[in-house]
Amino acid sequence: MDISSAVTYIILPIVLSCFMLFYNNSKTQANLLITKGVFYYILAFVTVINAMNGELLKENVAGFTTAIAIVEGSTAIKNAMQEYKKR
Repeated sequence: MDISSAVTYIILPIVLSCFMLFYNNSKTQANLLITKGVFYYILAFVTVINAMNGELLKENVAGFTTAIAIVEGSTAIKNAMQEYKKR
């Protein structure tokens, strides 16, 4: 895995996840949800473009899956933390 793939598929989702976990301002959360959606669209677009160019998709699919797992995992943790705070 080259550096650009590591940044795109691992570093950026981790940074996005940290912001989602530690910033509780509703405006910030709304902006982060928009950012998450745009991030997913961009990753999907890049994967489709690479498929049309005949490039290997193995790295893209693995990276896309990893990015989704990181971000959605942090969303689940955030929801669980909010449920514990309600009790």
